[in-house]
Amino acid sequence: GALTGFVDGSFSPFSPAPASAYVAGVVGALILTTPGARRLRPGQALTLVPIALYIALVALSTAPEVGRSWPLNFAAYLVAFLTARGNPFVGVGGSLLLVALATGWAIPQQPGAIQLAHLLGVPLSCLLVGIVWRLVLRFVVGRERAHRGASARSAEQAAASSEAFEATGRAFTEIHTDLAPLLGPLIASEPVDEGMRARFRNAEADVRDRFRAPHLRHPELTATISRLRSRGVTVVVLGEPTSVADRID
Repeated sequence: GALTGFVDGSFSPFSPAPASAYVAGVVGALILTTPGARRLRPGQALTLVPIALYIALVALSTAPEVGRSWPLNFAAYLVAFLTARGNPFVGVGGSLLLVALATGWAIPQQPGAIQLAHLLGVPLSCLLVGIVWRLVLRFVVGRERAHRGASARSAEQAAASSEAFEATGRAFTEIHTDLAPLLGPLIASEPVDEGMRARFRNAEADVRDRFRAPHLRHPELTATISRLRSRGVTVVVLGEPTSVADRID
């Protein structure tokens, strides 16, 4: 921008006002492009409004006639792109103030439609672009978050399925370990007496308990239930969705 000023003669003769406007533009650009993924703090965003208005005021007061003005356009960028940065109220409000300032300065000079379009074209376009940019950005980010949410849910479901599969495998291994000694005499064709029947009934009930109430597989509880069943007591174990095994003394 400063180089443009030297080329087009804005600094000839040198005047402190245009130079200070360019310095203010540098400060505004640094504030607008503050690193980070979040919106600007309210103090930072509000600071850009007087900076932009000062640049616009200097640009208008030093302009020979109504028409295009690079410093004015740059001031429009500073406030309009606050909307895209995440400060839409300050961005839109500052842009409207800047357009009102430029319009108020131009009207007394009775400019033609083309001159007025050259003066206000970029500020109004910047305001529109900032708003559209913000809306599109919100749409894109919303879709990305929804996609990540769906991916996370899919990963959770896959992990839960894998965990359930592994848990089922462990349960069948435990069942095989517990039932193998009971099935040995039956495979060997030993006579089935009432004691063996009772052991089979208790084993069948224990297997049912493993699937009906897996969270209640506390060693002391299962041992107590086994003793009661061996005495002929009917014990029914009802499962719960949350683990209560750790609370059993």
